[in-house]
Amino acid sequence: STQSTWEVPFEANEAVTCCRWLQTSQGEVLAVATSEGLLQCYDRKGKGVIFSHRLESRQCIHSVCSNFDNRLFLGASDGHVVSVELRDGAVQSTSFRKGHDTAVLEVMCEGERLYSGDSVGNVVCWDCKTTGAVQWEAKGEGFPVTTMRGCGFRLFVGYGNGKVSIFANTDRVATIAAHTRAVSAIDYNDIEGLLVSVSADAFIHIWKIEQDGRVSVLHSDRQGDRILTGVAFVGPERQTVAYTSYDQSGITFLRRS
Repeated sequence: STQSTWEVPFEANEAVTCCRWLQTSQGEVLAVATSEGLLQCYDRKGKGVIFSHRLESRQCIHSVCSNFDNRLFLGASDGHVVSVELRDGAVQSTSFRKGHDTAVLEVMCEGERLYSGDSVGNVVCWDCKTTGAVQWEAKGEGFPVTTMRGCGFRLFVGYGNGKVSIFANTDRVATIAAHTRAVSAIDYNDIEGLLVSVSADAFIHIWKIEQDGRVSVLHSDRQGDRILTGVAFVGPERQTVAYTSYDQSGITFLRRS
């Protein structure tokens, strides 16, 4: 393994708010966003900045995603979703706002759809390929969206109150009282129809999601007193669960039997 260091041109009191590996038409990039509206993308090897852009509004960027072409989508603290496109070596940005009156905390692309979730739990589905029009909206219950994962026409949303909602197209088909604290991360195994969730409550839950939306618990395990921060199905058949925690420097693997 190799280690690279990226220097982000901070201003006073500026902090990194989001850092994600994204797949784009130029390959995999590291997108870094800050509290003062700065977005910088670095190549995979850390040899240089692919592009840099600061929002005119200088609003905090909470989340970044890509739809695998030259466009990135940003969730901003003023309720806007911003499309940033690299065209002919120049950065062009377009801001659109419908459905969000509070900070957009999560954005995620799935095919031709863009999903955004805000600090009071509202979720909006956009057409991110052509028109940018809103396809559907779901009102929240006052708790922030903390994580999202999409697969086909299904969307899984974790909230600050520990619940996970399952959407199929425009319908909320199920809501799970998954955790006693905020949901940190979720992942979906579309091969077996399994959802995994982790939280600051130290629990890992694996759920079986039926086609009709029925949900049952397959596995539940408390990982001591760890504050769990990330989770993913990994491996050739996605049979293994990998998770991270706030107080550990490594990745722990849980093999399903």
